[in-house]
Formats: sequence, C-alpha cells, structure tokens
Amino acid sequence: MSKQASSERLPAASLYRSSLVPALLFFGLSFWFLWKCVDTRLLYHGGGEIQVFPVFRWGYEFFQEFLRYPGGLAKYVSAFLAQFCLHAWCGALVLTLQAWLIFLCARCFLRAIGAERLRWSCFGLPLLLMVLHGGYTYCFAAVNELLLGLGLACVHARWRSAQAWLRYGAVLFFGSILYATAASALVIFGALATVYELDQRRWRQTLLLVPSLVLAPWIAGRRLFGLSSAEAFAALRPFVWKVDTVSERDLLLVYGLCSFMPLLIVVWMSGLEIKRQFLKRPKSGATLTKASRVPGGKKAMIKRTEATSTRTGSKAPMLESTPGNGRGPLRVVAGTVCVLVAGGTVMYFSLDRGLQAILAVDFYASQAMWPQALEAARANPQNVYVLNTVNRALYHTGDLKDKLPLYQSPAHLLLLDHDVRAHWNKADLYLDLGSVNMALHHLTEALAFYGERPYLLRRLAIANLALGNIETAKVELRSLARTPFHRAWARDYLRRLELDPALSQDAEVARLRRLMPLRDDLVPMPPDLMFKSLLDSHADNRMASEYLLSYLLLAKDLKGLAENLWRLDLAGGANRPALYDEAVLLISKNAPNDAYVMAHPPSPETRQRFQRFSELAKACGRNPLSSHPQIVREFGNSYFFYYFSES
Repeated sequence: MSKQASSERLPAASLYRSSLVPALLFFGLSFWFLWKCVDTRLLYHGGGEIQVFPVFRWGYEFFQEFLRYPGGLAKYVSAFLAQFCLHAWCGALVLTLQAWLIFLCARCFLRAIGAERLRWSCFGLPLLLMVLHGGYTYCFAAVNELLLGLGLACVHARWRSAQAWLRYGAVLFFGSILYATAASALVIFGALATVYELDQRRWRQTLLLVPSLVLAPWIAGRRLFGLSSAEAFAALRPFVWKVDTVSERDLLLVYGLCSFMPLLIVVWMSGLEIKRQFLKRPKSGATLTKASRVPGGKKAMIKRTEATSTRTGSKAPMLESTPGNGRGPLRVVAGTVCVLVAGGTVMYFSLDRGLQAILAVDFYASQAMWPQALEAARANPQNVYVLNTVNRALYHTGDLKDKLPLYQSPAHLLLLDHDVRAHWNKADLYLDLGSVNMALHHLTEALAFYGERPYLLRRLAIANLALGNIETAKVELRSLARTPFHRAWARDYLRRLELDPALSQDAEVARLRRLMPLRDDLVPMPPDLMFKSLLDSHADNRMASEYLLSYLLLAKDLKGLAENLWRLDLAGGANRPALYDEAVLLISKNAPNDAYVMAHPPSPETRQRFQRFSELAKACGRNPLSSHPQIVREFGNSYFFYYFSES
C-alpha cells in the first residue's frame, strides 16, 4: 500500500473516531431516558390506554397468522421484541439499539453518496423516535421496517460493479421479498434508491428502477397473498392497525420518520445543483487573471469544486477536516454539545407526563404497590381513571374512611358513565370488591378491545378458577404458558390444578370465593344497591362497606348514611373518623332522634368546628364558599365544605 493511500485514510478514521464520542453520549442519554423516565413496563402494561400493543405466543400456529399478509414477518419479529418491554432496562436497551442501528444505516447511506457533511442530521431520526417513545406510542413494526429499508438502500448504494440489467433485476427480486416480509420498508428503500440513482445522474437506470419498484408489490401482492391491486398497495403503509386508532400526532411523526432521509437528501441535492449552476456563471467583471491567482490555477479550482460534488462517484468523499486542522476538534465538540442539548430538550418536552401518570398508577395497582400508585397519581390528579385507582389504593392502605373521594359525580365511584375504556379498570375494581361475575364480564369485554394481553388472561384465569370454571381457566393458562415471561406462572397453576383441582390453598381464589355474592347480579345497578347486594351476601366485606359509605357521602344522602353508619364498625378502629363525625353532626341537625346519632353523638370538637364554619359561611352571603379563602384554608377537606358547596 502506498504512503499516499494510507494518508488519505487518516482523515476518515479520525473523523469516525471523533463522531463516535457524541454518538455514545447521545445514545447513553437515550437509554437512560427510556429506562428511568419512560419506563417501558408502562408501555407493555397498557393500563387501558394503549390498545395496539401486540401479543406474542410461541408455536407455529401463531407464527402462521403472520404469513397471510404483506409485511407479516416483520410484524412477528416486532411483536417478539416488544415483549422485552416487560423489564424496564431490557425494553430500554432494545429501543436504544433500534435507534442506534437506524442512525448507523443513515450515516452509511450518506457516506455512500458523498454527503458526509450531513452526518449530524442523522441524529434527527433517533430524536423523532424519542418523541414517539416519550408519548408511549407503539411503533416497533414501523421502526423495524424503516431499519430494513435503510439497510437495503445502503447495500444498493454500495453495489457498484454489477451490470444494469442484473442490478435492476435484483431490485425487482429483492423488492418483492422485502414487500412480503416488511411491506412499508419497500417505500423507504425505493425512495432512497431512486434518489441515489438521480444523484449519480443515471437517468435511464432510474427509469428502469421506478417501474421495478412499482411492479414488486403488484407481483408479490397478487401472487403470494392473492390481494387486489388496491389492497397490495395499501399494505405499503407503516401501520397494521386501523387509522382511526392512531392519533394524528403519531401519524405525522411516523410518516415524518419514514420520509426524513429521502427529503433530507433531495434538499441537499437541490442545494448542490443550485450551487453548481451558480458557479458556472462567471460574475460580472471577472477576468481570467483572477482565476489564475488561485494556487494551482483554474484546473486546481475545478478539481476542488468536483471534490465536493457527489457527481464524481468517488468512494472516498472529500472531508471537512483533516489532522492538523484546528477547527476539526472544535467542530466535533460544538456538534456534541448541540446534539446533547437538543436531545435532552426534546426528551424532556416529549414525555407525556399526564399519560405516564395514568399508566403508572394502573401498573402499580396491578402489582399491589399502593404507596407507589398514590405517589404517581400526583402528576394527573383530575383523571377519572386515576382517581378510581386512588380510591382502591386508599382502601388498601387503610385511608379511604378518612378521606373523601375527589369525584365530580358519585357514579364515578364505579365508572358507570364510562364504557369501552372503563372495562379495563372496572375488571380490577370488581375483583377487589368480590363481584366475580361482573369482573368476568368486564374482562371479556376488555379482551375484545385489547386482545389477549397476558395481564387480562391472568385475571380471567383467576376469575374462572374462583367461579369453578376449571376447564375454561385451563385454556387461558395454556395460552399464557406459550407467552414469554408468563410461562412459569401459568405452568405453576396448571401443576397445582392437577394436584388440587379446588385450589383450596390459593389465597386469592379463596378470598374471591368467600366474598362472591350468593345471587347473580349481572344487570347494572346503582352503586348503593350494588354494594348492598355484596353486603347482604357477606356482611364482613370491608371494601364494599367502605365504598358504600363513601358513595353515600358523595351523594349527600344523609338519610341513607344514617341507616348504614353502623357499618363503620367493620372498618375497625376505636375512634370514628372526623369525616363521618361531621356527617353525624349534619344528620343530627336533620334527624335529632336518629337512633345511631343518639347512641353515638358527634364530639365536642366537631361541634366547635361547625360553629366556626357557620360563622365564616355567613360572611360569604350568597357567594360560593370557594370564594372565601379562609374557609378553603380551614375547611377545604371537611365534609361541611363539600356538603354545603354547590355541585
């Protein structure tokens, strides 16, 4: 190897090493963001908000379903990779690797066409991915297809020696395979391959390439899958779910992700073409003597111009910096700082904290991590589903009887005014209350909307086991046994069923059987009747008792509350909670001869607080109580304030 050849490679190696540092820092930051901030466990769990997250099961029968439509193989691989989101660090690693591979493919393609100056723009692709992940958007399939399209485009750009007919025959052949395995990747590959051929000024080859790319989906769609022409080309979209299940924001981001590279290169090529045309025209007053003043004369000037153009077809494009040029390291440092600042800013503002709170509260509740659920609820305290789970958490931590649920309507206590989305939350709520039949109904409805998600299957299996539907439960357990990460749990239950079909030693099944109502009430009822039905069957159902009293407080039903205050004894505790002591005082004003009130009068402290409240309320006149800051400060959390406030 000559000394000249080795010296030409030094700038490229130096540039590669200098660009490695910002990439490592950026993707290290991305991994931390996905692990600690996004928490991919929330994406996997879904929490009733993420409807399109895929299921995955081992076995040929499940795999065969993906061979029936274009792009099915990529969807199968994406569904498998998505399961790693169950573990936060593992899911973050998978997502970071996807972003890193896309970044490398984009860099490789830019290097192949001599657009090394655009290398910093390659960070735009992983930044868009972080925006999607920060919004808890499932886009594994679209990302993997983008990666395949970029990878094949890099191969096409570096395959220079083949004859024209062989080159474009291969495009037709591999394009058909790409369409069958990852349909939308064909669009990305076709756009980049076309742009590359235009960059090389191969006009006739481009005219051959475009028909080849159009024929590929038509041939593969009709021959392999039996699709009509319209169906074959419709499969090129990067989504497998219906458009109405994807938000407009997610659509724009994914399509922007797919079109980022082709648009970037087209803009760059247009700028070069404009610059080349501008350089062809000599400026007014220019003379040949000016050109001769350039070192090397006119020929050297032309050579430098050609070196910066991509029309030369050179495999080693001209680089911006060389060893010894002091501006090279400075540019790398400045670029690294800009990338990290841009990345941190995008990640910070892209994180959907409201949605994150909904997902986190439901996830922690599913794991019986009640203190963590209450802490996560602070980020979105007005969401009705968050509040519903907060009430469950307050019950399990023993604080429900001390706090008034923050609902706008008493019916929200059971989510009676919410249908499709609420099935997810209703199922857990009714299982907690012991109403197994109602829970089974909502779990079945949720399964129809969200698919056979492992979490739903686990809850269904428990409900069927409690009801004695052993064979149905075995079907669900066998399905779970073929899923990653849930096999041990399902097999353990199947083994225990063989030894003890009644599962007499299972604590959760025993609890549900003990609290299950004696009569079947599947007809929707008002909350108070629902709770009374549970209590008529099992008076020791402490959760139903506390929920009934909370509902009566919210409904301002003092008469019904007076009839059920004796149930406070089920909640335990020597002293009556202040919230109910205030309610007893209000009952005594309306019904002074009530038996419970006479036997358990309000405390003197409560009477003094009511006296103080009455004095402040008189000062308000006809104005709402919330307009008086002193009342809000002293009595904002009291039942006095809630009962007399307009709502």
